[in-house]
Amino acid sequence: MIPIPSKGEVRVPHDALDGPGGSKLNTGDQLDSWKEIAAYLRRSVRCVQRWERMEGLPVLRHQHAKGATVYAYRHEVDQWREEGRTILQNAVRPSILAGHKGSVPDLRNLYST
Repeated sequence: MIPIPSKGEVRVPHDALDGPGGSKLNTGDQLDSWKEIAAYLRRSVRCVQRWERMEGLPVLRHQHAKGATVYAYRHEVDQWREEGRTILQNAVRPSILAGHKGSVPDLRNLYST
C-alpha cells in the first residue's frame, strides 16, 4: 500500500519550480480570454478565433464541467507570429520580385481572391 500524506496543508516553496526542468512562467505572460488575445494582437475576437482554427494560433483551453476557459501565452503567440512572417517573407518575395527588373512591383493584386 502507498502511504497517504495527512490531510493537512501542503506547502510548496515559491522557488520550487525555478530550477532546471521547472515550468514557472511569468504571470504577466498569460492572456486569459479571447478579448485579451485579440487586444494583444490588435485584431478582433473573430479574427483571432479564425486564426486559431485556420492558421494554428496557439490557444489553449482549460476544460470545465461545461465549456472551457481559453488562454494563451504571449511568448507562444509572439513565436507563432514571427514564424508566420518568416514563411510569408520567404514565399512571397521571390514570386513578387521575379520578372521585375529594377521596377517597383505592383502589390495591389497580391492578396486578390
